[in-house]
Amino acid sequence: MEIEIAGKIFPLAYTIQAQSEIDKKIGGIKNLELLFDEEEPQKSLDNTLMLLRILMDAAQKRERVKNKIMGKEEELACMLEIKDTKKLVEKIAETIQSGSKVTVEVESGAGKKKEK
Repeated sequence: MEIEIAGKIFPLAYTIQAQSEIDKKIGGIKNLELLFDEEEPQKSLDNTLMLLRILMDAAQKRERVKNKIMGKEEELACMLEIKDTKKLVEKIAETIQSGSKVTVEVESGAGKKKEK
């Protein structure tokens, strides 16, 4: 995702790390609407800038990490978006299942090997 500011395009990313920072600041994404109060326009503006900074930082961190070999949780958190989590859990389960399969070779009475 991108946003244009003063004629320049900036990337935005709602990564796991961005979600963690938002959670620390406001107690979770469920509280977003509490940040925007028509009665306090300056507070709403400040909160808009804070959220924009978090999403822009997340995109910038993602680009820095993108070309590295990942492995650290912090680096993974920079790369992954919340929407990726279902696919990740499925892939993790598939990998564990695949890696857990046991292949046993047994010899039948005729000396032929069978795979079970």
